[in-house]
Amino acid sequence: MIKFPMALARRARGLKYFATLAVTCMFYLILSVIITFFTNKKLIPSISDKFEAIEPAKFEYNSILSAASLIIGSFENQLRMPFLFEDI
Repeated sequence: MIKFPMALARRARGLKYFATLAVTCMFYLILSVIITFFTNKKLIPSISDKFEAIEPAKFEYNSILSAASLIIGSFENQLRMPFLFEDI
């Protein structure tokens, strides 16, 4: 349902400003999380302890099915990206 309004527009020129803002916000969020992880000793006292406490992934039937829809959707949308960037 989210993809449907994008299919109605003939041109996506109006997205260029919003896309730039969205990418900038994503980079800011990623950078702030990384900086907080490595510098805030009150939140994370020892980085090596956190990496040792990571449990291996458990693969279950339901989780594989729910992830499959995301993977298929992302590959499906990769084909549309060059056309969107051409309009922007």
